[in-house]
Amino acid sequence: MIHLFNGRKVENHYESDISLVLHPLPKVPILICYWKPDEGLESDLNLFFDSTAEDNLKIESLFALGTGLVRMFEKIALRHGMK
Repeated sequence: MIHLFNGRKVENHYESDISLVLHPLPKVPILICYWKPDEGLESDLNLFFDSTAEDNLKIESLFALGTGLVRMFEKIALRHGMK
């Protein structure tokens, strides 16, 4: 994912297990925070858009981008036995 979307790891954002900033579009960075399952809690994935995202893309397009990325991540996880 990092190479595909010109991303980079960031350190312990929101105390998540994995934090990445991806650039699916040049002016629309997305912070992805993932928490692994722990002590009866399910895993969790949150996407955060930059505060300027809506200046560069309509809200409907941001929603479509976010849902599309989550679906893609889910398919990759299922295909590679991560779920």
